[in-house]
Amino acid sequence: MTLAMTASQSASQEKKRVALSSVAAGFFLTAFKLLIGLWTGSLGILSEAAHSGLDLVAALITYFAVRISDKPADRDHTYGHGKVENFSALVETLLLLITCGWIFYEAGRRLLTGEVEIEVNFWSFFVISTAIIIDFSRSQALMRAARKHHSQALEADALHFKTDIWSSTVVLFGLLFTTLHFPVADAISATIVAVIVVYVSVQLARRTIDALMDRVDPGLVDRIRGEVMHLEGVAGVEKIRARQSGPHIFVDMVVNVPREVPFQAADELIDVVEDRIRAVVPNSDVVVHMEPVPSRRETLVDRVLFVARDASVALVPVTGEPTHLFHARIHHVHVYRLGGPREMRPGLDGHRYHATLHVECSEDMGFAEAHLLSGNIEKKIKAEVPEIGSVSIRINKRENAVLDVTDTTASQTAMVEAIRGLVLHDPKVRRCDNILILDSGGKMHVSMTCGFDGNLDLGVLEDALTSLELSIYSSFASISDITITPVPEQR
Repeated sequence: MTLAMTASQSASQEKKRVALSSVAAGFFLTAFKLLIGLWTGSLGILSEAAHSGLDLVAALITYFAVRISDKPADRDHTYGHGKVENFSALVETLLLLITCGWIFYEAGRRLLTGEVEIEVNFWSFFVISTAIIIDFSRSQALMRAARKHHSQALEADALHFKTDIWSSTVVLFGLLFTTLHFPVADAISATIVAVIVVYVSVQLARRTIDALMDRVDPGLVDRIRGEVMHLEGVAGVEKIRARQSGPHIFVDMVVNVPREVPFQAADELIDVVEDRIRAVVPNSDVVVHMEPVPSRRETLVDRVLFVARDASVALVPVTGEPTHLFHARIHHVHVYRLGGPREMRPGLDGHRYHATLHVECSEDMGFAEAHLLSGNIEKKIKAEVPEIGSVSIRINKRENAVLDVTDTTASQTAMVEAIRGLVLHDPKVRRCDNILILDSGGKMHVSMTCGFDGNLDLGVLEDALTSLELSIYSSFASISDITITPVPEQR
């Protein structure tokens, strides 16, 4: 059993325990008030009994709502069962309003006819005083649990008990004025109780309907946006949506990430975003969609590369088989600023640019399919990078399989020494070792390690490596592939 599951079960048990204790308190207060109200004939106490009766029903509804809302999500309720708390609050509101209607009717009848005798005694004051003490205790316990576990059902129940305190206080004053020979005070106090309950009921109904309609505080969305936008690596935030279901808030959003960010780093950034939202919105379930976007730091070469990568995924029909999804690899991207009289489409900055790149296609693709894919890449580059006037694309076959080779280094001593001599002839090379010769059906694959000055410019280093490769290729026709690993050397 995980720690998260244990904490969730503990929270569920605490919510049920608090709700059940409220049921017991509601049952006791309802019975006590009803008994004393019938005995004394006080409409104020009877209205309080009716109010407590509805609180009892509300507490029962809350208890069962809490039990159901804590059930995990399933196939039929993918967002969980939290909405049952909001629905239960709506039912409680309707019950309260019905009772208020009866109280208004009975109070008006008594004020107009004055036909009811009220007996005020010790028990009249005792039951109301006891109710205030119990209501205060229950409202505090429920509100603590509601805030701790973000439960709207428990909060609504706490509000019910809190209104009982207000209304019981009003009834207490009504009984006091009745003992001072002002009997209409009882009906007036009952009316005031009903007004208080109506006000609270309307507020609760508004909150309940808002929750059922998925309304959230607009400030919540702004707060989430502000927190996420301050994170390093986030280029923008779009389509923030939030909805509440019981104690849970579901948040989904689109986060713009610079497209040069590697996928793994972007995935880690999304984890950081989700953690930050959970810190801002406790008890939230967060889904973040990542959208790669261009950044201001991109060069013209970067833009060509990223557009080509986006266009390198294609659905290509294969003869006799279902349509395949192919993803080509893009490399050797170069952009040239052209001079001279050649007529080409001008770029936006007045220059003329020509782009070249290599596209490695899967060996499952035929030449026609590969040409179609490269054509689409060219069109997209010209459309999205209008500075580019022309594009040249070389099609290569991507080797997906591991090559079976024979290590012939030991038997190719003469070739090894000849290669070493060619390489060391370049004054930029300080050493040459780890020469490896692999034979793949007559094609030689050569690799080696060469030492260079550690302060060498990368452009100079690249030119030196290219020069070495050309020298080796021109000297040995059997060599089809060369890999030189450069390492820095100190003087």
